[in-house]
Order: sequence, then structure tokens, then C-alpha cells
Amino acid sequence: MKKLARLLVVLALIAGLILFWLNLDAFGIHASLRFYLVGGGASAFAVGLLLAALGRWDLIPDWIPLFGRLDDSIAWILVAAGLGTGLVGYFLV
Repeated sequence: MKKLARLLVVLALIAGLILFWLNLDAFGIHASLRFYLVGGGASAFAVGLLLAALGRWDLIPDWIPLFGRLDDSIAWILVAAGLGTGLVGYFLV
């Protein structure tokens, strides 16, 4: 029950960030390539970290051959890709 509560809090925070991001034009913030790279990278990093932090809770059960560990791998790939995309957008663009 404790993990479910943490999951709901994190999902609510992610939803709030997405809603804030969608309404940035209303605040007069111009969206550039850097904005999308850093924002998308941070979002992918947060979702990947959330999936990795859930630990034993799996989207795909581990006993399924060839696909059982796929969700764990996807989580770490999202963390790495999000971190890389965010850093490229922040430092190189």
C-alpha cells in the first residue's frame, strides 16, 4: 500500500508538470529546441527513474521468457536516454 501511495504521488507530480508544460505559451514563454530537449529529457529521466524505483512491481512478469526482464531494461534505458537528451539540450544547444 505504501508503494501505491508513492506511485500515485509521483504520477500526480508528473501530470502537474505536463499540464504546466502545455500551458507555457499562455505565460508567454517561447518554446525552443533547447526547451524541448531539456524538458523531454527530464520527463524521460523521471519516468525511467520511477519505473526503476518501483523495484519488484513489474509491468511484464519476470517469468515470461524473453520479455520478462524487458520492463527493467526499458526503465534504465529511459533513465540514460533522458539524462543524455537533457544534457545535450542544456549544454550543446
